[in-house]
Amino acid sequence: MIDARRNDSPHLLPDLQSQYDTGLTSRLAPALLVDQTVVSECLKGAGLDSGKLQQGSGYSGNSLQHR
Repeated sequence: MIDARRNDSPHLLPDLQSQYDTGLTSRLAPALLVDQTVVSECLKGAGLDSGKLQQGSGYSGNSLQHR
């Protein structure tokens, strides 16, 4: 995923910013994004706590997250 982002979407790799272009995710290929729900399920399946992913993120649980 890092290589794909480095080649196709380098703007996803810099440090987090306080504000982002609101239309940015609509212009990205889904393969370049990370689905928070899938990550949470994988962590739970591995016996790890995924609670911090859901706490205060400010995003809906169904949205695709880039970080």
